[in-house]
Amino acid sequence: MYGAFRLRMKEGGEQQTVNDHNLIPAAHKLTVEEQSNGGKASAAARRRKKSMKQKLQLLLSLPPCDNDKEQLDALGVEEEDTDNEMVLLTALFLKAAAGDVQAFREIRSILGKDIAAAELELKRQELKLKKDAAVRDTPSAAAETPLLYQALGADDT
Repeated sequence: MYGAFRLRMKEGGEQQTVNDHNLIPAAHKLTVEEQSNGGKASAAARRRKKSMKQKLQLLLSLPPCDNDKEQLDALGVEEEDTDNEMVLLTALFLKAAAGDVQAFREIRSILGKDIAAAELELKRQELKLKKDAAVRDTPSAAAETPLLYQALGADDT
């Protein structure tokens, strides 16, 4: 029943419960102000997402806490390589070493050693070999010419 309608928003952008009094027909065109508000909200959301990415990158680049530094030292990680990103990778490594299959798959994915990628490469190599074999097995025009002369010469004798 409500498929051809859009939901009218409350002040502040929160949604209302769907009922017949707050629905706008789909044929209704947005006003310039509504379009402007939508564009501004979209831009703000993009800025927030970009900001979150930058914040996460900052957190990953910070030096680790003392407990984590000790663990990295025990594993033999050099001082200049110690940051929170290394802490996360170490935790992933330790989970995989303890037998966590999902952690192992993630490590393989990070390293670029996915099975799918390996299978694709094998299929490409197999196709190349088949093409090369087909080219070798097909006689060239130069190779066919002497056979033709031989056949014609054999008829003359």
